[in-house]
Amino acid sequence: MAPNQIPSSPLAMHPISRRGFMASSSVAALSLAMASCGLGDGTEPTGDGKDAAAVAGRNGMAQYVLNNTCLQSMSVGAMAAWKALGQGAKSQGFDGSNSQQCLQQASLAGASGLDEFVSGLADDAIWDRFMTTLADQGVYAHSMSSMIPWAIPVEPKYKGFNVGQLFGPFCDESYHTARALFEKLGGEGDIIQLKGTPGFAGETMRTYGFNAALAEYPGINVIAEAFTNWDRVTAATVTEQLIQAHPSARAIFGNNDSIGAGAVTALRSLHMKNVLVTGVDGDPEFVQMIADDDGLAFCTSAARCDLNGMYMAVRTFDRANGVEYDPAESLIVVGDVFIDTPDAARKMQELVGTVGDEPPYDAKAASRFYHPDDWQVPWEIVVLDPFREWAPGGWTQALDNYEAPSQIPDNVPAEYLESIKPENAERLNKRYAEANTHFFKPVQELSNYQEPILYTLPLPPTVPAPYTTPPEWA
Repeated sequence: MAPNQIPSSPLAMHPISRRGFMASSSVAALSLAMASCGLGDGTEPTGDGKDAAAVAGRNGMAQYVLNNTCLQSMSVGAMAAWKALGQGAKSQGFDGSNSQQCLQQASLAGASGLDEFVSGLADDAIWDRFMTTLADQGVYAHSMSSMIPWAIPVEPKYKGFNVGQLFGPFCDESYHTARALFEKLGGEGDIIQLKGTPGFAGETMRTYGFNAALAEYPGINVIAEAFTNWDRVTAATVTEQLIQAHPSARAIFGNNDSIGAGAVTALRSLHMKNVLVTGVDGDPEFVQMIADDDGLAFCTSAARCDLNGMYMAVRTFDRANGVEYDPAESLIVVGDVFIDTPDAARKMQELVGTVGDEPPYDAKAASRFYHPDDWQVPWEIVVLDPFREWAPGGWTQALDNYEAPSQIPDNVPAEYLESIKPENAERLNKRYAEANTHFFKPVQELSNYQEPILYTLPLPPTVPAPYTTPPEWA
C-alpha cells in the first residue's frame, strides 16, 4: 500500500454507487415529516440556556438519500437535535445513484450559509472528496457508515472541519442476528441469504458476521443467495423466485431490514406462513412487521438512524461552538439493541414512535457545549478500534482485490495513534459507559437476547488485543 493513499481502500477498487433502497409507503410517510428534495423550510431555533444568542444564527444541513428510510430517519434526528440545541436546521435529499449530485450539494454549503453538514453518503468512494469539499468552505461535517480502511477524520488536510465518522457494529449485527435465527431453527435446516451490494464495505462486513455464525452451526445449509442492492422491491422479486425454486427453505436472512421487508411482503403475497425472515438495522417498517406477529418477520439488530443523526448534529454543533473532542472520538461505533419478540418491537414503537415522528432523544443533554462535564448519551458508544477493524485477520480479508497494509499507513496522524492507545481508549469508553442513560433498556428487557450489540463478535487469533498495535507493526 503506497504512503498516504487512501484511495487504495477497497471502496476505491470496487464500483460502488448506491445503497439503492426503493420507495415504500414508509418512505412517503417520512418525507412528509421533513424537507423533501431540495432545501427544506428548516426549523426556527428554539434553544435557550447557555449562550443561546451566540448559536441562534448558525445553520445545519442534513443530507439524505431519497427513498432510503434509514437515512431519512437520520435527517429527521439531526434536524430535531439542531432545533433543540438552539440553531437553524434544513434538509436536502439526493438520488443515491447520483454521486455528483451529492457532491454538488456539498459544494454549495458555504454559499448557502451553512455552518454544519451531516450526511449518510451513498457512495463511500467519494468520501474523501466530499469531506475535503466541505472543509475547504469552513463547514463542520460528519458522516456515517463509510467504513473506509484508514480514512482518519483528523488528518490535517481536513483543516479541523471533519468532525468524524459514525458506524454501526456491522459484523456484530449480522453475527448475532444469524445466531438467533439458527437457534430458532433448532440448529438445522435450509436457508436463503439475500445480500446488499457486492463490493460495498457494509455488505462485506455483514456477510462476514453471517459466515462467522454459520461456521458454528454445521446443520444450517445456505441453499441459495442473491444480491439485491439493498433494494426492497428487488428483494421481494428475488424472494418470490427463490422460495418457489427452493421449497425446502425454512428461513430468509436479509442483510438489512429493507431486504427483510421486501422478503416478508413477497411471502405474504404468496400466503406463506412457515418461513422466518430476519433483517438488520431496526427500520420502522420491519419493526412493525415483527410487531405484527404473523410468523414471518422474526428479529433484527436495531441501529436507530434517527439516534445517529442526533449524535452527528450534536458533535458538529459542539465543534462549531468551540468544543474540542479527543482525536480518538473522531471515529465512533454506536451499539444496537436486539429485537426478537413482538413485545420488544412494540416497546420500540412506544419509545420512539413510528415513521415521521420526531425523535425523543435529549440532544442538549448530549452536548458538551451545554454540558461540558455531565453530558449524557442514550445508548452504548465506543471509540473505533482501527486494529480490530482494519489490521490483517479481520473482516477486510473478505474483500476482493484488497490487501491489508503491512504497516500503519503514513496518512494516519500521530495524534490519532497516540489517542487510540489502550489507556486513553479505555478511558474514553469508560466515560461513554458512565454517560449511558440506557434509553433502550425497556426494549432490551423484552427481547430474548438482552446484551448490547457492540464489539462482541469472536475474532481470529491474528487480531490483537483491543486498541493494540499488531506486534509486527510496532
